[in-house]
Amino acid sequence: MANSVVTSTRYERKNGGTTKDMTVEADCSQKILKPGQDPSTSEVPHRGMKSKESKAGKKAASTRPNENHLRVNFLHHAAQLLFSQSVGRGDALSKLGSTYIRHMSDVCLMEHIKVDREIGRTLCAKCKRVFVSNPDSNCHPIRMRLNKKKQVVRTCLDCGTIRRFTINRNYLSRNEKTQLEMTSCGSREAID
Repeated sequence: MANSVVTSTRYERKNGGTTKDMTVEADCSQKILKPGQDPSTSEVPHRGMKSKESKAGKKAASTRPNENHLRVNFLHHAAQLLFSQSVGRGDALSKLGSTYIRHMSDVCLMEHIKVDREIGRTLCAKCKRVFVSNPDSNCHPIRMRLNKKKQVVRTCLDCGTIRRFTINRNYLSRNEKTQLEMTSCGSREAID
């Protein structure tokens, strides 16, 4: 047999107390079955193909929020709160907020998480500052202006980093698109 394994074991009988050597030849070409699966009706999918149960399980698992996504979301909200309460550029709250943003970017890098565009545009890429409006503070962390190429130019006043964003008035985020589709479907059902 090409797909067989020969094993030898030594066992002792409980009743008689005699010792025997036993050689067993096992066939390795048999299918491996899941617990509770009937061997006569089971079909094992090809190596590249996935069964319907595994696809359904992955789909159910993808709807569940990921632990790393929740961690990134928490770190961003915590940094946003700290920067909204900070008074100056070098105080402890802003330094702690920058540390949270650095930690958030490390988690995103290690877990291959792509930060949403709207969240990424609230961050300074160099000094890791969150741009939030603070009504108590007199200093504004950014300067924004328009240029002739229909771009918004954002300058961080802490580190001097410049970022340019093109203006697209027709842009809708993914959430806004789904809300628009749901309201249009709801109005169609009301008409019918």
